[in-house]
Amino acid sequence: MNAAAVLTCAVFSFALYAPAQGYTVKLPAESFSHSCGRLEYAAAPSIAARKPLPGVRVDLFESGAGAPCCSGLRLVESVITNSRGTFRFKRLNAGRYFVVAHYLGGNSNLEVVVNEKEKKVLQCWQQQLVIDPNGRMQMYRTIVFDYGHD
Repeated sequence: MNAAAVLTCAVFSFALYAPAQGYTVKLPAESFSHSCGRLEYAAAPSIAARKPLPGVRVDLFESGAGAPCCSGLRLVESVITNSRGTFRFKRLNAGRYFVVAHYLGGNSNLEVVVNEKEKKVLQCWQQQLVIDPNGRMQMYRTIVFDYGHD
């Protein structure tokens, strides 16, 4: 076998066996485009420091125009995270909402905007709501790159 054939076989083998790579990026609240997600706690800024939060109540409130969370706002749905920290809202329509997590005696919230036109095909674990040590919630999305496949 000549060198070009060996190199071609090596590259083809890498494309077949290379694992998918995932990267996590912080997103603005307007990017909440899926009815489910994963609730996590981040003790430090690194992704490795994140831990899923099982058994946590997550509420979905309609957001009023400029109204603070969440007194006087209509509760749309309450769910409990599963053993992997994931949750799913069944009554999520286009509009503005507050997502509220009740964790360690406190309430962490994030105002999100759901746009029906931007429904994404995601797995629940790819859309993360992350609570930091100060109780602030931010949204992240894991983007998976699958090299060598169509």
